[in-house]
Amino acid sequence: MPFTDAIRFRHTAFSQRGANAAAAWLALAWLCSSTPSLAHPLQAEPVDHAHVYAFDQFYLPQDDDAFVRQGGLLLLAELNCAACHQAPAAWQAWLTPTLAPDLADVGSRYSIDALWRFLRSPSFRKPGTRMPGLFNGAEDEPEILEALVTYLASLRTAATPPPALAGDADRGREIYHRIGCIACHEPGADYKPADLKDDEYLEKPGLGSVPIALADDMTTSTLADFLQHPTVARPSGRMPAMLNDRQEAADVAAYLHLGWKPPQYGERALLQVPPQTVRSGRQAFLQQRCDRCHTRQTALPDEPTPPALPPLTDLPTETLRGCLSSDR
Repeated sequence: MPFTDAIRFRHTAFSQRGANAAAAWLALAWLCSSTPSLAHPLQAEPVDHAHVYAFDQFYLPQDDDAFVRQGGLLLLAELNCAACHQAPAAWQAWLTPTLAPDLADVGSRYSIDALWRFLRSPSFRKPGTRMPGLFNGAEDEPEILEALVTYLASLRTAATPPPALAGDADRGREIYHRIGCIACHEPGADYKPADLKDDEYLEKPGLGSVPIALADDMTTSTLADFLQHPTVARPSGRMPAMLNDRQEAADVAAYLHLGWKPPQYGERALLQVPPQTVRSGRQAFLQQRCDRCHTRQTALPDEPTPPALPPLTDLPTETLRGCLSSDR
């Protein structure tokens, strides 16, 4: 597909308030300072849709229809729509599926309450996520959700992790802002380039920051493991492995967790849903078609044959408020 036959960026370059400021900041990031507690920098537009960077950068509504159709195929592939909907045979060459996060050890990475909060509303917990929302207020949803997280919390590997290393937050701050993290994530308000003058600044870039709120749901050692090997849990993730060793990962994790306290979850307990079983959770996993994207989980005995996929072209596009809507 000739996605690069017209290389155009949706967002223009930063407006300059001093040539030196632009040179200094562009060497470091596309983002501007913010308070560390926010999921997005104050100067970037929040992402309120499933964020596919290549589409947002290269496609505009005013493009000709043929070019926009190419963008539509890109979105269908990146969002893995064909996992749950049968696409026409003529489209298949362009719809190579992306690999969803590996859930084999998800019960070790996140608590059952953190899993519950994310699954209840993925786009609220992680703006820009490509994880679809499965729940929209049906009466039986609390039991289904409880069963799902019971099953996911049971998914743990037998491997014993190495002892956690103590991280140095000051070193982590330097590493975070030096190796390229702030090309996609917001920089800290406690850091700026040494040669940036006090009277120099940049207009807001108009690009949303990739939120890092999910880091708050990990322990510092679990976060360090992810930072060192990001594609182990997320095989299709775009985050590169840029840290040299476990110590650097521990340092950056310590910086990201400055002032961190274990989250207090209360929403799930308030519902007082009766305990669910791992087997009922696995059944819910299949009924919600989670296995269409997360394909590496071990099947339980006597699992039913999944139903046929509904045609993608039958979706009512004029009125559609689907699983990737910002309100799911």
